[in-house]
Amino acid sequence: MISRKELDLLYFGGGIAGKFNTKREEEVFYSGYGKTEIDYCLIVLLQILRIVEDITIYYDYIINKKVSQKERITPFDYLKNKFLPDNTIDCMYRFLIRA
Repeated sequence: MISRKELDLLYFGGGIAGKFNTKREEEVFYSGYGKTEIDYCLIVLLQILRIVEDITIYYDYIINKKVSQKERITPFDYLKNKFLPDNTIDCMYRFLIRA
């Protein structure tokens, strides 16, 4: 356990970057916690906070007039991809309905 278990679980099994781990990977990871209650709503809240943080960081980069138009495309695409099917927002929703 690195921090609050929900924060650990957010990065491992919460669909950050649109990735869920395999069933076997989940079993091995979760076994380190033993019997524990997991606050799935807290995990979703942490996901939302992380997404807002990303939007803020990339927005600042995208509107920075010192950055070329070409350099602005990468962070814009990164943000746009979060909202595509099977990516971060979709995974967050699927994680919440598992709760």
